[in-house]
Amino acid sequence: MYSIGERMKYPDFDDMKDVIPLQAADIVAYELNREFRRQLETPTKPQEYGYKQIERMAYKTMPFTPFFFQTEAHIRSFVSQMKSQLAAVGLSNANLRETWREFYSRQNEKNQKRKQ
Repeated sequence: MYSIGERMKYPDFDDMKDVIPLQAADIVAYELNREFRRQLETPTKPQEYGYKQIERMAYKTMPFTPFFFQTEAHIRSFVSQMKSQLAAVGLSNANLRETWREFYSRQNEKNQKRKQ
């Protein structure tokens, strides 16, 4: 989807001294976990240096916020918006899983008709 994906290689699990991309991935995962914990436990505390540097590097390749941590409020808002959009197209069911299946089934039918 993004040009950065073309530069990615298959995973390699050799000696950690020889597999620098794996070490980089570990560092990014570690810093993202620390930032997630900071936002959950001490949101008033400033971001750590490592996370800020990773975010700064990410902005060089992506023109949008590269990392977004979902809160319960974000998720509730998203679900509410999706329910509204589904109801707007005539799909309103207490069982959201079945409603989504119906929605995607309709979308697939529309796409198949367009191809014909």
